[in-house]
Amino acid sequence: MGKRILTPFRRKYLGFKISEQRRKVKLQCIEYKGGRCSVCGYDKCPAALEFHHMDPLKKDFGISSNGASRSFEKCKSEIDKCILVCSNCHAEIHHEQTELVREIKRKEIEDGKRKGNYSKHYIPRS
Repeated sequence: MGKRILTPFRRKYLGFKISEQRRKVKLQCIEYKGGRCSVCGYDKCPAALEFHHMDPLKKDFGISSNGASRSFEKCKSEIDKCILVCSNCHAEIHHEQTELVREIKRKEIEDGKRKGNYSKHYIPRS
């Protein structure tokens, strides 16, 4: 038996079915995590809800990374490491983390400057 040739119609159909399956799994995952943003309680549009890994070091895979389709059972162990947040709260969480990292680096530079040890990232201002 030879290799099956995908017609344009078949290709479009399979793309649709894959997208439909991903949406179904995402809805199951959202329902599993309570169906609303854990910060502000937003629950109107499932497309605006995202999964945030609490500890990025324990992250095995991104829930929707690389366009991979996974079953709910495979996603379940990963979403247990996450909180469900809306897009706005997710952006705020990452902004706060970025600001915290910047503050730590700024403090390290200032401490090195006081001791006379300039950080490799420190560029003196004229």
